Amino acid sequence: MFVPNLRQSAGVGERATMISSTDDDDSNPSDDSFRTVDPEGSSVLFETMAHAIQEGGYARREFEAGFRIHHYRILRELGRGGMGSVYVAEHVYLKQQVALKTLPPEATTSQIAAERFLREAQALAVLSGPNVLPVLDASVFEGTPYFVTELLTGSSLKLHLAEYGTLTINQAMDLLEQIGDLLVRQEKAGILHRDIKPSNIFLREDGSFCLIDYGLVGFSETGESHSLGGDACTVAGEILGTPVYMAPEQAFHPELVDHRADLFGLGITAWECLTGTRPRHLNNGLRSVLEQAKENNLPSVREYRPEVTEELSKILESLTETDVEDRYANAEQFVRDLEQYRYGRRRPYGATKGSAFIAIPFHASFDTMYEFLQDVCGEAHLAARRVDRAPSMTDIWNQIDQEIQLATVTIAVFTRERWRASPNANVLTEAAHARALNRPLIVLTTDRAEKLPFDWRNLPVIRYRNTPKGLKKLRDELLPRLRQHLRQHRSESRTLPVD
Repeated sequence: MFVPNLRQSAGVGERATMISSTDDDDSNPSDDSFRTVDPEGSSVLFETMAHAIQEGGYARREFEAGFRIHHYRILRELGRGGMGSVYVAEHVYLKQQVALKTLPPEATTSQIAAERFLREAQALAVLSGPNVLPVLDASVFEGTPYFVTELLTGSSLKLHLAEYGTLTINQAMDLLEQIGDLLVRQEKAGILHRDIKPSNIFLREDGSFCLIDYGLVGFSETGESHSLGGDACTVAGEILGTPVYMAPEQAFHPELVDHRADLFGLGITAWECLTGTRPRHLNNGLRSVLEQAKENNLPSVREYRPEVTEELSKILESLTETDVEDRYANAEQFVRDLEQYRYGRRRPYGATKGSAFIAIPFHASFDTMYEFLQDVCGEAHLAARRVDRAPSMTDIWNQIDQEIQLATVTIAVFTRERWRASPNANVLTEAAHARALNRPLIVLTTDRAEKLPFDWRNLPVIRYRNTPKGLKKLRDELLPRLRQHLRQHRSESRTLPVD
């Protein structure tokens, strides 16, 4: 069975609202599926409703405006695709508008279609977090399964491209980063989307991206997809996806498809977003499209957008290689590569609740340690800061004084530079200033206590090893102390007298 364009996103024709998905799984974690209640009140497994199809257990019906399904009232139909009908509904008690998805009447005779519908709801619940919206509810109404999600506002990426032609380079990197983070979660859960394309990506009004429509969800053996129960609902030899966007192995070796096919789908979507050109065309027939996918890599994005850097172009090429072995090995490798390019190995903090002053040598050999401390401080909602070089020593020490006075905590790295017999003199001075001001101070070193200057030997010091295992241990010890200092700092700030 070949499905050339199986999934048209529900609501694609409308600009204002659209379905999205996931998060609220209140079922027992040991259960393989959603547990719900049938009309008679007896407890049933959500997935077992798929098996009732063969016995005529499904009601064939459409829902009109005003119809009530449990505690949801149908307002209007939002869209209809091959795998589901989507309605705008209102929670009758909360007065909250939601998207309610059901199997269309013509699909209720297919057990595979019903199982895919149920797997979609389960997969979305597992992938809770940014760039996938929460499943709010799931149940069966008089033989018809449905699930409820948040109602998105904005438009599909497909409609956005139709109106504006392309994304800006920053928007394209937002797309790659946000959906890439989601693909990392997919891999860990063993979930495959298998149909990433512009019409299956939603652009919210706030500019963020959301991957929708998991109707072709598949499962890999390497993740934790056992929590979803069952198999991938794929018939042997069946090809699933959209030919213009699918990875070559999806068309020619569907039994070998893994998470790298979703990386390809993201890459080819980003390529279209930057070039304003569809990567392949159906003008010469379906077989021609599939042969193109197998034999030819995409042209460099720089042929269409010269302002795209060679580094970003290389990242896209590594996503869209026709040979699966030449692609990124996994989403985590891709996201790390993108972040290193985009942020110079420094991720933005977002909202922080304080700062940590890092007293550390300027020498380049300590840059990696500073980046490590940035990440740990970020986890504690502290912005890591250190003094920049300045032409005047007076300017430097004024800056040090201000930073230490304002900081929640000072972290002093007493690790010696290779050619020195004692810790860096500037670091010692900065730590001594924090100590003199009676500010919270944490000292880190790779040395034994007797190697420290005499005045520091009786202070609490965290000793670490500069190895992956040693830094992980340091993080586990340092992070609770940072959070404790932050709580104490905020408590003291609240009790300060007001002039």
